[in-house]
Amino acid sequence: MSQKINLQLNLIKNIRKKTGAGVLECKSALEKFSGNVDLATSYIKENKKNKLAERYDKKTQSGSIGLGISEDKTFGVLIKIKCETEFLAKSYDFLKFQKRIVEIIIRKKISDIDSIKKYSMNEISEIMSRSKENVEIEGIITLTGKRIYGYSHRNKIGALVYMENSNDLFGRQIAMQIVANRTKYIDKSEISQKTLEKKRKMEINHSKNSKKNIFSNKIFQNDIDYNLENLVLMEQTFIFNTTKKVKELVKENNSKIVKFITIRV
Repeated sequence: MSQKINLQLNLIKNIRKKTGAGVLECKSALEKFSGNVDLATSYIKENKKNKLAERYDKKTQSGSIGLGISEDKTFGVLIKIKCETEFLAKSYDFLKFQKRIVEIIIRKKISDIDSIKKYSMNEISEIMSRSKENVEIEGIITLTGKRIYGYSHRNKIGALVYMENSNDLFGRQIAMQIVANRTKYIDKSEISQKTLEKKRKMEINHSKNSKKNIFSNKIFQNDIDYNLENLVLMEQTFIFNTTKKVKELVKENNSKIVKFITIRV
């Protein structure tokens, strides 16, 4: 190998190390600026910034949910990271990045999205450069308590639940229950009068649109109660024992569901 070719390869290697760009891109920039490494490096970096700026406007219609719980089970996090395609959302690099961000949040007990965006800025830029897709951290929610349990279904929806006097199995099952039923409330007392009125109006509009006859106020009220109970955790049929409701299992285990949070793509 001639000395000239060897020198050029070393220069390309140097530029790649500084920019993360491909061999051909580095070679082209080096030739454009007559072997000037500094100019070639600056050109590639500026070009990368311009390309990233264009991608920020692209819609992120896919994504993944990351879940993490501290070793002592007193702190949990759910994070939503969005991208443009399912292909990227399910890729090894994307999920590896997501796992690393969750670990940082758990270790540093971060609870605001701006702080975690600062930690992940460079890595997101690298993923965007490689994938040619827009990538963004869209949401982060945390939960603290004496005992936190969680479940994520195929990285598309996740739940964390704070329970008292529960074992790990029952706690995880309750988290799975929340995910399976798109639960919104722990018990009926959490449902405000405003929510009830809104639900009634929605049912009335649905009945009018479908030309459904409401035979009596009692039947109508039962219909509302049934739909609302599907959203109330304690009133749901337990998915692991369909002969009982969640509230019965909670009582039998002498447990208490204090709070839960959910997030979905």
